[in-house]
Amino acid sequence: MLLGSAVTLLVSNFSGGGRAQSPSPPGLGKIKHIVVVDLENWSFDSLYGRFPGADGLARAASAPRQVDANGRPYRTLPRVLASAPGAKPTNPAVAENSDVAKPPAARPDDRRFPRNPPNAPFAISGYVSPLAKTADPGAKFYSEQAQIDHGKMDRFVSAGNSGALPLGYYNAATLPLGKLAAQYTLADRFFHAAYGASLLNHFWLIGAATPRWPSAPDSVRAKLAPDGKLLRDGAVTPDGYLVNTAFSSIGPHPSKTKRSELVPPLTNPTVGDRLSAKGISWAWYSGGWNAARAGRPDALFQFNHQPFAYFAKYAPGTPGSAHLRDETALDAAIAHGTLPAVSFVKPDGPANEHPGYANLYDGEAQTAALIEKLMRSSSWSSTAVIVTYDENGGFWDHVPPPKRDRWGDGTRVPTIVVSPFAKRHFVDHTTYDTTSILALIEKRFRLAPLGPRDASAPPLLNAFDFARGRNRGDGTQSQAAHTAPSGAAPATSDLTLNRSKFGRFLADGRGRALYLFEADKTTSSTCDAACASIWPPLTVSHAPKAGDGVLASRLGTTKRKDGTTEVTYNGHPLYYYAGDAKPGDITGQGLNQFGAKWYLVDRRGKKIDNGGARRAGGR
Repeated sequence: MLLGSAVTLLVSNFSGGGRAQSPSPPGLGKIKHIVVVDLENWSFDSLYGRFPGADGLARAASAPRQVDANGRPYRTLPRVLASAPGAKPTNPAVAENSDVAKPPAARPDDRRFPRNPPNAPFAISGYVSPLAKTADPGAKFYSEQAQIDHGKMDRFVSAGNSGALPLGYYNAATLPLGKLAAQYTLADRFFHAAYGASLLNHFWLIGAATPRWPSAPDSVRAKLAPDGKLLRDGAVTPDGYLVNTAFSSIGPHPSKTKRSELVPPLTNPTVGDRLSAKGISWAWYSGGWNAARAGRPDALFQFNHQPFAYFAKYAPGTPGSAHLRDETALDAAIAHGTLPAVSFVKPDGPANEHPGYANLYDGEAQTAALIEKLMRSSSWSSTAVIVTYDENGGFWDHVPPPKRDRWGDGTRVPTIVVSPFAKRHFVDHTTYDTTSILALIEKRFRLAPLGPRDASAPPLLNAFDFARGRNRGDGTQSQAAHTAPSGAAPATSDLTLNRSKFGRFLADGRGRALYLFEADKTTSSTCDAACASIWPPLTVSHAPKAGDGVLASRLGTTKRKDGTTEVTYNGHPLYYYAGDAKPGDITGQGLNQFGAKWYLVDRRGKKIDNGGARRAGGR
């Protein structure tokens, strides 16, 4: 144990810290840039349970039903609960680390949901749009282990604090990242590395270990009965390991946090250390970092999502601190062709998808927009993007996680690999966890592993096909491979007019709204790749037809980069919006995404600009 106030990390007596990795697998050297986007708090089933070809809800019918505190199956689930009155839209322990030890505040019913739902998964979208917010089911180190219940996965409701909400799900296949997953690789056996909440899983993402804080005050320590029952929760285990939310003494932290409850500097190795030692460029890009570092954090800035800020090597004024950058610096690196070899990306609170304080859709749109920028950059031909989730956030999943050690694995989470080298339309059934990302970085750049977990973790190689040939390996071809990339072909090439509060607007033959994109200055579309996954073009195989009220003289077509034929009206290429779930929906009206605004189209072919969300969903 180190002397003084420094905090050590559990390394399980691993002796391979100085051992170089074996040579990179053939083809892996083609990847020059690895970009890891770390989103927040959804399980695999809660987003991708309906994804074609994945181990999802269709296979969960035989899973144990949820049981109450006495172990008896619920006849019906308790009502979904809302956020506690006056709750701040942040993670636990905003003001003081010891807050995690306090009993959870009582929550009212969320009256958007029905009473007495069946004891089974249910679609949240039937009650709450992905553009709106739900409560935060929450997860902690001990509570997630109780929910997993030795692999039975049957106490996510009774050991949680949000009623039936953990059994809810969205169908992410209809959302921006789900559309990218359909085009590239989705891993359906990826588990977060450690039980519990964000901070611990961020440490595992960069260090593959659980921090130890032997001098932690009693106020932040959990209390266990002799039989192991949790008597009082806390940020630190009784034997001194940091497992729940606490804040750094050397990095940005809430101003009201007690000094005695700030975590002393951590000193053990991270993947950043390994990269720096070999002269390999890297950065941690965080939304809102500059303002937080200057003492003016955004209201939703998450201090406990900045793991490097806990380490002595990255304290303010050290050479290492230059690796901790604002997310705006990533935009500049992409634009100027200076993307580091390894980039970790942490969106700010409003765009990280965390239930409670963020909606699902804005994070999806921002991350898809980032991938769009990368696809258009000079770095794309040698880039691999990994989109993952730090932990499940209290949401249920039907697949029991592997039991690796005291710390995990935690519940299954979605992970998507997007790259010129990623297998296309592929669902990867290989068992991975968070340390597989470290293993990939270590294999690619021949770094020494940080601990036994990343040393033995499969490094995501089954997600890639460096020969650029047929999909091979332990996986399945997604059914989405047999549909057009846009995933939104109309039932008929007729164009009609539909009605809304904004007046009559252009629609397809089924009444689905069509939009123009202000960035399109000619009949040629400027929306492709990630943009087209959110705003699929209206494509046809033969000439479009004008229905009632539509001016045939203004109909036309244009060739897209992929060779398909897109319909134009009055010279504007026409698009659907992925957020419109059914005919008549116009939720895309006025959105500002991918560098310009999107509008409904009137009979004359002009934009309808007298309403809409006016929200910047993109980057």
